[in-house]
Amino acid sequence: MAATAGAKILKQDTKEYLTTALLMLLKTEKLSNITISLLCSKAGVSRMAFYRNFAALEQILWEYYKEKLQLSFERRHDINFQFNFFEQFGEELMLAERGGYEPIIRAIFIEQVILLYGEEDYSTVFIAAGAYAVWRKWLLEGKSLPLEEVQQILAKFHEVALKK
Repeated sequence: MAATAGAKILKQDTKEYLTTALLMLLKTEKLSNITISLLCSKAGVSRMAFYRNFAALEQILWEYYKEKLQLSFERRHDINFQFNFFEQFGEELMLAERGGYEPIIRAIFIEQVILLYGEEDYSTVFIAAGAYAVWRKWLLEGKSLPLEEVQQILAKFHEVALKK
């Protein structure tokens, strides 16, 4: 039986409540300290509602950050968008570092690079990991280099990837 329009809206609202509540909790707590019960209480939903939408807390973060990073990769040729994205994402990456879920962002980033080049071979994985490491280092070091220099470094990774 197909879900009604109301049921679909309720499901989407529940996912948004859980995502928002988790992001709020992560401002003060590590992911490892957040329980599903705590999250459900904060979101105002039942545990059953959580499990109807997600298998684990990490899945919420995966879906949230995958959408953000996917958009970045889709608009990779829009230099103004890229400039703003890299500038603004620094705070979120710092939060992910403190919250213990930075590996989720790294995995999504690498996945997106592999999708960009259409092949998961050793060189693509190496290039993706290297590009992520450069971007992460820049953000964690307080953006010590001008963004244009970082973009030039990342462009070199891109050139190498295209030559393979």
